[in-house]
Amino acid sequence: MKSDLAPIILFVYNRPWHTEKTLEALMANKLSNESVLYIYADGPKLNASFDDVNQINKVREIIKQEKWCKEVTIMERKENIGLAQNIITGVTEIIKKHGNAIVLEDDIVTSAGFLKYMNDSLAFYKNNEKVMHISGYMYPHKEQLPETFFFNVPLCWGWATWERAWNSFNPDAKYLWDEIHRKNIVLKLDKFGSKFLSSQLAHNVSGAINTWFIKWHASVLLKEGFTLYPSISLVDNIGFDRSGVHNGENKNFKNILLSNTIEIENIQLTEDSNAETIIKNFYKNYVNKKKYSFKNDVRTILKKIILTLFPGYKK
Repeated sequence: MKSDLAPIILFVYNRPWHTEKTLEALMANKLSNESVLYIYADGPKLNASFDDVNQINKVREIIKQEKWCKEVTIMERKENIGLAQNIITGVTEIIKKHGNAIVLEDDIVTSAGFLKYMNDSLAFYKNNEKVMHISGYMYPHKEQLPETFFFNVPLCWGWATWERAWNSFNPDAKYLWDEIHRKNIVLKLDKFGSKFLSSQLAHNVSGAINTWFIKWHASVLLKEGFTLYPSISLVDNIGFDRSGVHNGENKNFKNILLSNTIEIENIQLTEDSNAETIIKNFYKNYVNKKKYSFKNDVRTILKKIILTLFPGYKK
């Protein structure tokens, strides 16, 4: 079953407010009334509390409230399989059926031009096997960049790909780790300029975490694949509010103004050095802010302890 417009896949769980905001933004997209939407709702965990089950049920009520797109198909899982497995299974099923897919999670608010950008990109690069991933997100910045550019870290906050590319996805973290070290491309994995990404893969190997994105990034890297970015983000991640599994509270990734129009045109198949500098500086500043925040938190805690033990202490 192939169609001109790519299907949209949305993964939801237990965040009703985020889910509603994501769906409302998607519905406001110019192509939503022509698109097919698949919603995968993960089920409750074995020892889920009453509140957890209640939140899951609220989410399931919301996804049925409106005809968010032209066609909406809902898959409600009876048991909890976790975000990683839900995404891997869902993307594999739908992309095999349609040949491509646009993927969202329940905390991704899109601009009105998001679907057009994604569909235009998927059509333009359909037969270019080197291009494996389309990102809808771009980090906050004030620099001048081309309308679109390549930077080879496939972000997952509103993204798209083709069956030809997804066929290269390998969920075996140990295999990916070994291959990346065998080919001596760890620095390419850590393109942010720190060990953000290699540490994620290492934690997947050890079993400390179970995520899917780093395995996709490593799979694309091993194929020397390219990721297309917009100069200005078409999505905002509203999940940095301690409501998600992996994200704490964070305002650094916030995009206040989103682009509604990104023109897709032929560009050189090479990474943009200016964009790479912008993104590396973003993460460098992010790390410094975290360190500064941690030091301040420690100082505040120590000050409170000292004042409790020595009420007369002034300094």
